[in-house]
Amino acid sequence: SVLPLSQGGAEADDFVRTFEREYGHHHPEFQRSSFLDALRKANDEFMFLLVYIHSPDHEHTPLFVQQTLCTDFVVDFINNNFVVWGGSIRANEGFRMSNTLKASTFPFCAVVMASSNQRVTLLQQVSNKSMLDFNFFYDLAFFLFLTSENICLFFLFNHYSWKDHGLVRT
Repeated sequence: SVLPLSQGGAEADDFVRTFEREYGHHHPEFQRSSFLDALRKANDEFMFLLVYIHSPDHEHTPLFVQQTLCTDFVVDFINNNFVVWGGSIRANEGFRMSNTLKASTFPFCAVVMASSNQRVTLLQQVSNKSMLDFNFFYDLAFFLFLTSENICLFFLFNHYSWKDHGLVRT
């Protein structure tokens, strides 16, 4: 039997369906799950989570989506390097995440990872003008370049802690 979606999962599914109705099916692989489930997936796969907060009423949103976010090159790059979660500013979880990540301008994307005590660590934020051209891609690529040598350490320290003279999963 099929289990019902959580509220966050239902909102994520609704976000993807609405996004596809407006912009088509060629886009980053948005998780159809709650933010926390997407964060867990990214953590389990030793990847960063790219968060996209969608503001349908913002004047720059259509241009960003059509000319940057959904271009072949950017879609391939994002899908190969990140787990992606998107949420609408109009939905509860999307609005909550925009506040948590202090999104003040749109379009808005952030690279995050899980940290201890169910907290989120903001690693990179990309918003507004830099997202309206290829700088969006360069910002993400440069972030990955800077962290590439240390990426294993990011996740190793996040997954494990020393306890009782041994390495124990937290």
